[in-house]
Amino acid sequence: MKLKLTFVLYLLTALTLTSRAQLCAIDYKSDEFAQFRASKTYFIKSGNAKFDNAAMAALQDSWKITPFAAIESSELKTKITDKSASFIGLVLLGEMNHGYHYLALFNGGKNRSTVINMTI
Repeated sequence: MKLKLTFVLYLLTALTLTSRAQLCAIDYKSDEFAQFRASKTYFIKSGNAKFDNAAMAALQDSWKITPFAAIESSELKTKITDKSASFIGLVLLGEMNHGYHYLALFNGGKNRSTVINMTI
């Protein structure tokens, strides 16, 4: 009886965990996702060599979904309008030393005036 109860609990746990899984991107349909899949992704350098080197090493090891390259943050204003580009960069929300740093992924094709200051 105890073995059956343990099995049922494991089965229910497995069903609960898999029912909360994220959507699989294989059959995901979205214009933004299609634009991203067709893009070249640019890692926006932060200016912090240690972070930039570690991020590029991680991209080279594991980024397989799109081709990628690195750009300086000053190049973002000219590349942001390119619909065939996507970007990964650090975004600061709040003030320096009192804010939150996020790693953001976003598509190109944006108006230059919408470029936010990406900083580390």
